[in-house]
Amino acid sequence: MAVTLTPKTLTFKRGDSFELVFQVRLLDGDSLTGLTAAAQARRASSDELLTDLDVDVRPVSASEALVIASKPYTDTQTWPLGTLKLDLELTWGGLRVSTPTLKIQVQEDVTRHA
Repeated sequence: MAVTLTPKTLTFKRGDSFELVFQVRLLDGDSLTGLTAAAQARRASSDELLTDLDVDVRPVSASEALVIASKPYTDTQTWPLGTLKLDLELTWGGLRVSTPTLKIQVQEDVTRHA
């Protein structure tokens, strides 16, 4: 299973719904049956765990799946401004593979709701 990821730094507005969609595809025709995934966001400066992301694996075909890592806006309202780091850990067929680390630049949202 090969893992590529671009871009490696994303901008996110605190208090918005957070969702990243990853496409996982096997090129050799094997089945992704049993694929599981996990993701965490941590402060880049201290490695402190901020949150476990909600992860949903959605099969597209036997050898392809979409993996969605998300958090509702109600959970991101308290995310700290600055840089977070995140990766996606995939487990399948006795293997564990992590994506390259993404940096999430959290910015203040201009439009706020009372």
